[in-house]
Amino acid sequence: RQESINYQVKKSLLANSTLERIIDGFENVETATAAKMLQAVIDTKLTVGTDDPIIAEVCAQLTSYAAKLLKAESSLSLSYVCRKSTDPNQFHISHKDCDEKYRLVAIDPDTGDCTCSCRKPIWHGILCRHLICALRWCNILSCSIKMFNPRWRKDFVDSNRPSVMADVAFHKVSTSRTVT
Repeated sequence: RQESINYQVKKSLLANSTLERIIDGFENVETATAAKMLQAVIDTKLTVGTDDPIIAEVCAQLTSYAAKLLKAESSLSLSYVCRKSTDPNQFHISHKDCDEKYRLVAIDPDTGDCTCSCRKPIWHGILCRHLICALRWCNILSCSIKMFNPRWRKDFVDSNRPSVMADVAFHKVSTSRTVT
């Protein structure tokens, strides 16, 4: 490890470097090393195999990108804690290391509608880690495809792809800028 740090410092310095440049070189190496370590931690957390029964069935119906995002949210949901609110259909979801900050999740048992105060399900159309944590706490073992925006579903993408290709082929797509 020390040899690699020495190599990185040497690579960024010249023979006649000032003391200020040497210190900056050490700080740059330290910053780069910390960034690499942080990325390795994130990669390790996100590449955990997720055979979560809550999302297993729905992942087969989502696009590969949406399934990847959902698996990441599912693995991150394992770091959260669910607590019952005063309302029987609401839950406080907080990170296990930070109890005082929480997201409010509401699950309607009759209709199956779910909302979260982070608003990711509304903005992105994919379940957030808070909702997955609350579903797990309620022993709901699968989520409905209706909880996702239709644009993430394979059947929606497949059914709309030919019409988009035809529109492009026949120049029916309107663009805001003109190519000259």
